[in-house]
Amino acid sequence: KKAMATSSEEYTLLGGDNPSTLGSTNVLSENNGEDQDEEKGQSGGSVDSIGSVVFKEDVRGWAVFGNRYDEKTTLWDRIFGTFIICFQLGSYGIMMLEIKDDFEKDLVPVEIAHGDCVDYHDSHDVEIADMLTCTADTFRKRGLFISIMLISLFFARDFKDAVRAILLTCRKGCSLIFALLAFLEVSAAYTTSILAAGQKLYVGMVFDAISVSVGLLFVHEVGGRAYMGLKGQAGREYVSFFFTVITLIGMGILFTLMLLVMG
Repeated sequence: KKAMATSSEEYTLLGGDNPSTLGSTNVLSENNGEDQDEEKGQSGGSVDSIGSVVFKEDVRGWAVFGNRYDEKTTLWDRIFGTFIICFQLGSYGIMMLEIKDDFEKDLVPVEIAHGDCVDYHDSHDVEIADMLTCTADTFRKRGLFISIMLISLFFARDFKDAVRAILLTCRKGCSLIFALLAFLEVSAAYTTSILAAGQKLYVGMVFDAISVSVGLLFVHEVGGRAYMGLKGQAGREYVSFFFTVITLIGMGILFTLMLLVMG
């Protein structure tokens, strides 16, 4: 039998019953048959590991909890999880600089109808300024509502996990630093998404506001995608994962260079 002991405080934060009814320490063990059913009936269910509740199937859990996340997590997993968080924070930083630059330029896209554009190309008898349409004054509340609602629904679970991770590691020293780093990543992703959507709405581009929000959510979801890519039957598949990533990066660079040459 394998056993794992968790404190009553952690058990409560992970969703267990009142620890006063379970004693100061709850032992999680692997049983089968009637013994397992009887144990679950008495305790109201058990938690196999922190990774089954907090940052489930996400490399951020590796960075925060290390080998407490699950029995397969190693030091390399924790390093990789930390690298992904730092990569995401760097990406948000670059995006925030671009958003700041767009606000400072204060440029607004101006559109012209297809028919007017063709007519003007054939004849210059009319002033093109009369055909232009500015969208900056079409700030629509429904676009703002949809964007904020989408972002808030997506990040609700991540904020819950980040706060729970801080509570679980508040007395763990080094783990608390990683938990705060994970909370910073979630906060930065949320802030960047709101600012990006706001900038697009500022110039009247409602559809782009929603699209850019979805794009930034994809960056935030990299941790979960990396977790699934590394997941294997016997352990983490780092070799095949990095081989695939490097191959795709090389193909992307090659295709880009081909387009530049052809252009």
